[in-house]
Amino acid sequence: GSISRSMIDQAGFPLLLIPAAYHFKKITAIAFATSLDRNDIEALRGLASFARYFDAELMIVHASNEHHGEELQHQKAQAFVDEVNTTVNYEKISLKYIAESTVQEGISKLADHEEVDLLVMVHHPQSLFDRLFTGSHTHAAANQLQIPLLVMPAGKHPVF
Repeated sequence: GSISRSMIDQAGFPLLLIPAAYHFKKITAIAFATSLDRNDIEALRGLASFARYFDAELMIVHASNEHHGEELQHQKAQAFVDEVNTTVNYEKISLKYIAESTVQEGISKLADHEEVDLLVMVHHPQSLFDRLFTGSHTHAAANQLQIPLLVMPAGKHPVF
C-alpha cells in the first residue's frame, strides 16, 4: 500500500518486499525486469553476483505493449542481452520477451506463469506528470505480486 510506495520512493538502497502469504523456498530463478535502459547493465552486474550465491538462473525480462513493432522490440532486447553477456561475467543469463497490452500485465504474467522466485526492478524517479498519468511499474508490482520483489534505486548499484 502507501507504506511500501513511500519506502520504494525514498530508499537509497535495495529494498526487499515480501508478500505476507509468501512461503520461502530456495532461489533458483531471478527475473530482472528492464526497459532496456543501458544504465540497467550496471545493476545486472551486481545482481549477477547475487545470483551466483544461489547458482540461480538470471532471466532478463522485457515486457512491452508495442505489438506493432514486436520484432524490433525483440531485436533490441536481444542486443541488450548480448551487451550484458559481454560485460557481466555470469553464464546463467537468459532473455524473456513478453508482449502484453500493458507492461504491468506482462510483469504479472511472468510472475504467475514462470518459475520465478524473485523479481528485481530498478525504480526510476518520476516527474509529477509521469506519476499522475503513467504511474510506476515498480509500485504496481509491489501491490500485485505474490513473489518477493527486490527494488533497486536507479543509479545505486550494490555489490552483493
